[in-house]
Amino acid sequence: VEGQGVFLQTRMYSLSEVRAELEEWKESMWSEFTSLTEETGAVRVITESHAEQLRREAEKKGILYERIPGKAIFSRKAGSGRRKCRACACGNYMSQRSLTDTYAGGTGAAEVRCILRKGGLEKLSAVTLDIKTAFLRAPRDHSREIVVVQPPQIFILAGIAEVGTLWLVDRALYGLT
Repeated sequence: VEGQGVFLQTRMYSLSEVRAELEEWKESMWSEFTSLTEETGAVRVITESHAEQLRREAEKKGILYERIPGKAIFSRKAGSGRRKCRACACGNYMSQRSLTDTYAGGTGAAEVRCILRKGGLEKLSAVTLDIKTAFLRAPRDHSREIVVVQPPQIFILAGIAEVGTLWLVDRALYGLT
């Protein structure tokens, strides 16, 4: 029961629900912003004028320049009820992007079962590892493409991002959704 703080399953929250409880969500939004800007260096906060300068330079050099919207996704985790925020760049707004460019494959269930079976037959143990923000650590090459993201409006409303700032994507091109 949510009112009692017990979460049996992860629940997604709409922007209107987050706006109604904005103060309660600020900590998770700051955590996400810090992760993107300081911990991983995935995005760099820039001004509108800097973005315009980058656009002009890209145009002169024949480099693709994309300016796309950002969005935020909010949830509360099963068990703990911990509030979680994820900021995403809307890669589907990119004009020069094919579906193969944004595909992020993973290991299939059949492969995992085979590996576990083989390990079991050889009396080996298996562990899993989750590297926080792993895909945000891949560097980008600005000599081929420049991607600038408009921060999610909810970040501006909460005072996490400033009006008139943008995010230059320095890492994780293939993490765009």
